[in-house]
Amino acid sequence: MKKIVIISDIHCHQYLFNLVLEDIDKDVSEYIFLGDYITDGPFANEILAMVKARGNYIIAGNREVDIANYDGAKWDKKARYRSKEFTYRELTTENIDFIKKLPIYQVIKVEEKKICLAHGTPYNVKEYVFADSFLLFDKLIKDFDCDVYLFGHQHRPFKTMYKNRLFINPGSINTPLDGRSSSKYGILMIDENISYLQKEIFYDWWQASDYYINSNYFLACPEWANLLIYVLRDGVDYRKLFVKKILTLQSDATIICRRRWQNIFVEFMKEYNLPIIKGGEQSD
Repeated sequence: MKKIVIISDIHCHQYLFNLVLEDIDKDVSEYIFLGDYITDGPFANEILAMVKARGNYIIAGNREVDIANYDGAKWDKKARYRSKEFTYRELTTENIDFIKKLPIYQVIKVEEKKICLAHGTPYNVKEYVFADSFLLFDKLIKDFDCDVYLFGHQHRPFKTMYKNRLFINPGSINTPLDGRSSSKYGILMIDENISYLQKEIFYDWWQASDYYINSNYFLACPEWANLLIYVLRDGVDYRKLFVKKILTLQSDATIICRRRWQNIFVEFMKEYNLPIIKGGEQSD
């Protein structure tokens, strides 16, 4: 029997990634990585080294595509992209080249079973797939005719059996968006049959928070780091809600000045009753 680990959406949280790796049994056969290894945190090079050391199959997520297509200037001094800019400046030339070569989807064969890997979908790296995306499932079956389809991107795990095919999202290592303060990954088991085990690791929120607070990332991106810390606590996408608030006040969020960004951030945190964290301490 082949036991394959499925991991997605690490988003530069080495502490959470290590917790998951410690949980994995030693008898696994292979690793599949479904994208978004970097941005939203420090130590991008270290994260990629861990992925490359284990990954039998590695595809790009939308964050890797963003980095691969970056021209080195368009994010500069733009508050909304400060987090991505941080990662780009941190990455080695070797890792940028590695990212540029990653496919956005891949079809593999394991034990005579065909498996389609995508972060979003094979058609669009940012496309969302849900447990009831049946029209999309029909298109995937027609275009790729696989036994198993694996997805990441939307940070909510699911397993759906549809027309004798298995559709799976293992959830995310970082930034859970299903209301549960946990990291998720999956184990796909293949012999003459296919089965799937969803795994969930509950982390200590304070330690997961300290990973951000005690980093250069927190110093460079304090607002984004605050939002990520509370996503870890509540499983709510405060990042998206914050950007949505900005867009209601300013039609083009890419040109917002740093001071305006900070002022809206303070308003947002008060609105959602999220004490702003500064230098390891919370401040109202």
